[in-house]
Parts: sequence; structure tokens; C-alpha cells
Amino acid sequence: MVPFLLPFFQWSDESFLGAWIRSKTWVFPVIETIHILALTVLFAGIIVIDLRMMGLLMRRMTISRLNQELNRFVNWAIGVILVTGAALYSSEALKCFDNPAFWFKMIFLFLALVFHYTAYRKTARTEQTTTGRGWSVGVLSLLLWFAVGWGGRGIGFI
Repeated sequence: MVPFLLPFFQWSDESFLGAWIRSKTWVFPVIETIHILALTVLFAGIIVIDLRMMGLLMRRMTISRLNQELNRFVNWAIGVILVTGAALYSSEALKCFDNPAFWFKMIFLFLALVFHYTAYRKTARTEQTTTGRGWSVGVLSLLLWFAVGWGGRGIGFI
């Protein structure tokens, strides 16, 4: 928990969007379903690219070509996840403030996004990579994104 952020969490919880989502029975489940479907698209793209980087899948296709094919889906999924995640957060912001799983998820989401748009992107745009770099980037990417998913799953149970 970060005490100086409490006013922001209170504001988010009291926002029109948060109140509206809480007032409707069906809105939260619909947003959450879209969030999870986008997460599935993200994980599918990331896993395929990571396994290619590691030399375990689609060896005849270059990393850059595979990334070029899947990157639009991955980026689209990240955008949808961020928008739907913000909506879900606003509907239960005060609950999230005291939830260690939420903080775990936010830390790993930040790390995953920074890694994805820096080192990961650089490796994914190459024709080939060394085995060590491919494995390092692929494994770290998988660990970061699965930590995000694990933290998200924990929010509802902690």
C-alpha cells in the first residue's frame, strides 16, 4: 500500500464510472469478460513469439516476421486490457487499495510493459537471435506476463 495514493483511490471509487459500474448487475461481468478475452489474446501472441525466440516453435519463420504478424493483436490486446482494467479498478478502487494482489499485479504490469516495449521489442524485431538472448528474453517475458495474470486472479480472492 502507498498511503499518499489513498485520495486518488477514493476519488476513483467515487467517480461517475465507478458508481455506474457498481449500480448495474451486468456491467462488471461484461467488462471483466472482455478483459479476460483480451488477456487470452495477449498471452497467445506472447507465448508464440516467446517460444519462437527460444527456438522451440516455428523455426522456419524469422522472429521479426512472426512478431510482425502477431504484434497488432498483442498491442490491441494491451490497449483493451488497460482500458477495461481501469474500468474494473474504478468500480472497486478502495477494495484494491488494501489488496496485496492488486499491488503485486500493478508492479508486474509496470515491469511487463516496460520490458515489452524495450528489450522484448528489440529482440522481437530481429531476424535471428542468439540462443542465450532468445531464452533470456522469452523466459523473462513469460514470467512477467504470467505474474500479471496471477496477481489479477488473486485480486478476487484476497
